[in-house]
Amino acid sequence: GWEFINNLRTSIVYSNIPIIILSGADDVESKINYEYQGAVDYMPKPFDPEVLLEKIDRALLVRYIAD
Repeated sequence: GWEFINNLRTSIVYSNIPIIILSGADDVESKINYEYQGAVDYMPKPFDPEVLLEKIDRALLVRYIAD
C-alpha cells in the first residue's frame, strides 16, 4: 500500500490521480499515514458504496478545480 502510493505520487504520468484508500485498518494512525503519503481520502472496510461514490466525486471535483 505505502510503496504503491509513493510510486504513484512520484510518477510524472500518474501523480495527478486522486487516491482513495479502502483499508481493513480502522485506526487514526493509518489514516494519518495514508494521507501523509498523498491519499486524498480514506475509508475503512466494510464501506458503503454510496459514500465511496460521493468521495470519488468530491476528489475529482477538487482535482478539476485545482487544475
